[in-house]
Amino acid sequence: MGGIIVIFFVVFPWYTWLTWKNDENVSARFIFMVIGALAVMIPSALLNMNLRRDYDRGYFEHQQEQHAMYKYLLNNNRSFMSNCSDSAASPVLLQISLKTNELLDVINGIEAAMIAESEGEPGNPATISQQIVQTANGPEIQFGLLKRPFDPTPVRDFLLPGCNARTGLDDALKGYTDYLAGLSPEGDLRRYSGLTDPSLLLQDYVADGRMISLMSGLHSLELLKNSILTVESRAFSAVAVHQ
Repeated sequence: MGGIIVIFFVVFPWYTWLTWKNDENVSARFIFMVIGALAVMIPSALLNMNLRRDYDRGYFEHQQEQHAMYKYLLNNNRSFMSNCSDSAASPVLLQISLKTNELLDVINGIEAAMIAESEGEPGNPATISQQIVQTANGPEIQFGLLKRPFDPTPVRDFLLPGCNARTGLDDALKGYTDYLAGLSPEGDLRRYSGLTDPSLLLQDYVADGRMISLMSGLHSLELLKNSILTVESRAFSAVAVHQ
């Protein structure tokens, strides 16, 4: 597409000027060339736009599916807590929920920082207003409003091993897993630790140097949040059984 633009806006005018600079009237040959160039340029531009929309739509659909799963898991866990509000397990369930929310807040903060960086200029993150809205289920990203959804810089700065945000996330996940494991002396909950292992969900492409887009990074974080809610659900069930 870029080559066609260069030909139409640079090469074609230059060729036209060299060929007809001494002519006083517009020739039929010139009109034919303009029409022919437009006949190539316009369909190519429309095709490129359609392909880009289809490419973007696939990412948006995946994000929407993950968010739908997130809302289902979140409401399911809330319903479980509500049904057990009068049981002896209620205080423990409440503590688990608080720990889960703290961990989700860490992830939400990373997502917001990644979006702010991609929306702003280097060294000057943007102020997020429309891209993330607060709902009854927590922050919800408006993926269709992202200006640079495939910018690789935020993943490099926030999710690759060694950066401050990733280290903080790893520590928060480990603390959460250790807390849940302590609730089950038999180790029933330890087997679910793989669901919150960041090395499995936040794949590291450091070795081969591949760049990861913002959308891919956000998708990985959404998967991680759903995994955390799944682990919380299993923890609720285990605690309710042992109380």
